[in-house]
Amino acid sequence: NLVAWVKHNGGRVDDRLGLTNHQHGDRLVRGGVALQNIKAGSELLFLPWSIVFGTIDDTAAVPDNKCEVLQSYASEVDAGRASFWYPYLALDDSLSSRVPSLWDELAISELQG
Repeated sequence: NLVAWVKHNGGRVDDRLGLTNHQHGDRLVRGGVALQNIKAGSELLFLPWSIVFGTIDDTAAVPDNKCEVLQSYASEVDAGRASFWYPYLALDDSLSSRVPSLWDELAISELQG
């Protein structure tokens, strides 16, 4: 559960905010929705930099080499349930893999034309 993971790792999520996949018509949409009325100006979500993927040393700094970030992301996707980031990756649907370097031969061959 993403909310439990965020809270366990020092973040805050307002209980009136649902962070999950939600049905919207015939589509499944990822994101946050208000589960109750929320007063303007309320803090809905706080994430410490330590759980913002791609940041450096618990700060807002990001690496200059974006390929390193993508490689790290691919490694976490490849780790599946063993990844620290699993609750986020599962919500994001990354585990069904949008990372081309993790695609199997069949998926790659379909791009060959």
